[in-house]
Amino acid sequence: MVNLYPVTQMKKQIPPSVHNWPAPAVLVGCGTTSQPNIITISWFGTVNSVPPMVSVSIRPSRHSFKLIQRSGEFTVNIPRLSDIKSVILAGEKSGRDTDKFRELKLTALSCPPLLTAPMIAESFLSLGCKLKKELPLGTHHIFIGEIVCAYCEEEFIRPDGSVNPSPESQFVWLDKSYWRLKPIE
Repeated sequence: MVNLYPVTQMKKQIPPSVHNWPAPAVLVGCGTTSQPNIITISWFGTVNSVPPMVSVSIRPSRHSFKLIQRSGEFTVNIPRLSDIKSVILAGEKSGRDTDKFRELKLTALSCPPLLTAPMIAESFLSLGCKLKKELPLGTHHIFIGEIVCAYCEEEFIRPDGSVNPSPESQFVWLDKSYWRLKPIE
């Protein structure tokens, strides 16, 4: 049999991995406004335009996993560079043992029309999501949420109503570190 796709001498085969490209870091709100929890997620992405849907991947062992399953809701809160300490701590500590909102001095707000999942007042953009599907894949489950509402700080709303994402103040997770975004010139 002829190999139609010969491996070039320019590349060497390596073990498959999911950590070789940048991923946005977000804070996912779950629980309730009276008992709020947040988890840092870098496995987040867009999955559909109409209706708008996003996905977050979470290990079943995480405290947030059961909170999202139980309520069927979560929020995605987009942090800025000024929020990096919150992102790091929310990813290192468990909500089982720590009230992350109190420790980080964050404010949990209701996110109507969601019934329980809190948004973070200090995040410039919060997306309220209703759980549409859960896909168990192995180490993680993907939660697909329909964005049913969005709340944005007024200074980031363009005249046409769209969001100015302020990329210079956002960051990504890559190779076990956080990295700034810079425009291509």
